[in-house]
Order: sequence, then C-alpha cells, then structure tokens
Amino acid sequence: MKNNNQINTIIIGAGPAGLAMAACLSKQNTPYVILEQSDKIAVKWHNHYKRLHLHTAKEYSNLPYFDFPKQFPRYPSRQQVVRYLEDYANHFDIQPVFNAKVIDTKKTNDGWQVVAEQKGQTVTFDSQNLVVATGFNHIPNMPTWDGLESFTGEVIHSENYVDGKAYKDKTVMVVGFGNSGSEIAIDLWEYGAKPIMSVRSPVNILPKEVMGIPTLAMGIVQQHLPTKIADVITKVTAKTMIGDLSKYGLKTLDRGPMEEIKKNARVPMLDIGTVDLIKQGKVLVYPDIHKFTAETVQFADEREVKVDAVVLATGFRPQISRFLKLQQCLTNGLPNTSGTKSEVKGLYFIGFYISPAGMFREMANEAKKLAKLIC
Repeated sequence: MKNNNQINTIIIGAGPAGLAMAACLSKQNTPYVILEQSDKIAVKWHNHYKRLHLHTAKEYSNLPYFDFPKQFPRYPSRQQVVRYLEDYANHFDIQPVFNAKVIDTKKTNDGWQVVAEQKGQTVTFDSQNLVVATGFNHIPNMPTWDGLESFTGEVIHSENYVDGKAYKDKTVMVVGFGNSGSEIAIDLWEYGAKPIMSVRSPVNILPKEVMGIPTLAMGIVQQHLPTKIADVITKVTAKTMIGDLSKYGLKTLDRGPMEEIKKNARVPMLDIGTVDLIKQGKVLVYPDIHKFTAETVQFADEREVKVDAVVLATGFRPQISRFLKLQQCLTNGLPNTSGTKSEVKGLYFIGFYISPAGMFREMANEAKKLAKLIC
C-alpha cells in the first residue's frame, strides 16, 4: 500500500527525540509523518522499571516549547515523564502512525522511500527528508559466561526488571554499575532483597547535586571548557563529596567523565543513594564474573557467592542497520552524526550524541537545529 500524501519529512521513532523533532517541524508548518513500531509513544519509558526517575533535573530537561509541569518534583518519576511526553504529543497534535515497523529505507532521486510493516500489510512512504530518532535502547546487551547455562536461578536483563517485590530475602546480583544498575540495586534493597553488584571496570561516580545545584548544570558549563580542565574540577568535586571507594571494591576510572563520554560515549553514574548503601554494607560490590555454577557465581578474585537471581544491567545496542543500509553513515552500528547533516543528503539522526548536559536537553537542542536545516 502506498501513502501518497505530500510529506516533507519522515521521522522514525516516537520517543522523546522523535516527539521533539515533530514539535519543531510543526512549529514551522513543515509536513511530516512519524512512524512508531509499537502501539504508544515513548514505549521504552512506559516499560522501564517502576522506580526509575529522570536522573537530570526537570528545569534542564524540557523538550522544545513545552516545560515540565511546575507541580512535578525536580527529578520526575517514570510515570510523570510518561505523562509529560503524552501531554507533549497532545499539545502539538502529534499523531504517530503506530504499529508501523520500518523494514527498509531507500534513497531516491526525489528524497527517501520508507517501507514499513503495519497490521500484516506493507506500507510505503515517500518524503524529501528522513530523520532517524530510534535511539540506543533497542537490542539488550546479553553477555555470557562459562557455566551460565547450568545456573538454576533467574537471569533477566534490566529491560524486563519491574521491581524488587519478588526478590524479598533473596540474594540478587546486579551486573553493571551504570545509572540503571545502581538504581535497581537500591530498589532491590528497599524491597528487602540482598543485592550484590558485579563491577568489571573502574567507574566515574558523581553526586546528583553539589550544594543544591544539579550536576547536570555543572555539565552544561563544563562542556565549554577544555576537557582536561573540566575533568580536574569534576574529579576534585567527586573525591570531596563521595570519597575513596576502593576499599568497597570500586576503582575510579583514570579518565575523567568528559573524556570518557567523548572517547567511549559512556556517562558517569549519578549517585542517588547507591554509594551510601555500599558504604553501609547493604549493597556488596564484587569484581568481574569468572564463571557460574548451578547455584553460585565465582568472581575474578576467586570469591564465590550463592545467588538466587541475576539482573543484567548491561545496556543496549541500536538497531539502525536493520532498516538503513547506508554504511557510510554508520560506525559500529551507530550514526556518525547526530543533530546535524549526515553524509547523505536529506538524512538526519537525532538523539545519538551522549551529552554531559543530559540527553533530554541535547535532544531538544538537536531538534531545533535540524528543523532549521530541514526548512
């Protein structure tokens, strides 16, 4: 089936980046269509674990032309972020084509042709421009270890973690020390579980706030400083407020947060209480996993612990190459650009730059820039 409406821009993905892009195009009366493979906007935010909060302060996380409600707390909950995004879509009359899974994109003489599967049918859309707003969170990273197939406990990815209710009095190992893994460890402890964490590599940890000022606000200023200077300031602040965690099993990364973001696109862990639980012995930290047995985990330092369940907070990979075959625009499956022109005329990416100033803020800025390029 062919969609013959006059479309200037096709947006793939109705998450925060896609919604921001749609709002900016709407502001300048640019015709667009937004394709979403699920049945709702911001499906990832709908499906995240219950305890999740926005780790960046709301005053620095507004999408274009529509602020978070004043009555929301500084760090909105998952449910409040969902409500904000739904209100955002309603405010700008953003009506995605739902259940439209993009399976192919082709560059044409006049622009782009996008093929999607919807309700068992193939639907084709044509436009001058194509914006990919699918984000990182598509394919869960699922590492494996010797003996994992023999482990009799539950093993789930953080994508499938809901809350800690089912784990009361159980020993649960969280693999990974990012923001999700660290908050899941808190959630497990609050539900009466016995959380432990496997942390393979040195980490950067920052306080959520410094003297009442969100760390994000510091990141906004520091991104304009030379990387080394910004990292010296950040490391001194972290050491003063958090202290030396090596005796608890956490080593500090040699590279500072800014350098790590630029080199490996990995953000620091913003501490919302995990460090205090570690210092109090309520969350125990272990090194990299060596192997599994039927009931235990053996670590690289030869310690062995009996565990009942494992939560893999090991991140995600994008899935752009599934529908976009222009490999000159991708490196290791990730776009070479975000928020600006790509190597191919009329093709743009949004939401793929890991920013020290926060992802919502970055997506808002990128959407405004791309709208100007597209107009």
